[in-house]
Amino acid sequence: MGQRIEFVERAERGEESISVLCAEFGISRTTGHKWLKRFREEGYDGLEERSRRPKTTPLATAEDLVVAVLELREAHPRWGPGKLEPVLRRRFGDLTPGERTIARIIKRAGKVQASVITQNRPYKIT
Repeated sequence: MGQRIEFVERAERGEESISVLCAEFGISRTTGHKWLKRFREEGYDGLEERSRRPKTTPLATAEDLVVAVLELREAHPRWGPGKLEPVLRRRFGDLTPGERTIARIIKRAGKVQASVITQNRPYKIT
């Protein structure tokens, strides 16, 4: 935050242009003007780092669907997304998430076990 404070204080003095200050601080002019606007509106508190996390996630899978996926997986632990998806589609219709989304839900819940991969070894002649 020290860089932002120094930038804003120097910009407020008006001795140097915003373009020159932005080049010196290695930021875009858009960022420089954003910092100045926040400083003028909120003071030093406006220069604090802000979360970039979205306020809403409109494409997120509904909670009842996630619960249904996990319950079905619990009932059939050996079924993967390819078998779970048609069963869920009969129940939820067009609201059913795709196979890849089902796979992510199962993995996120820790319900996926890593498969053992066997190595094919060439035949050794003795």
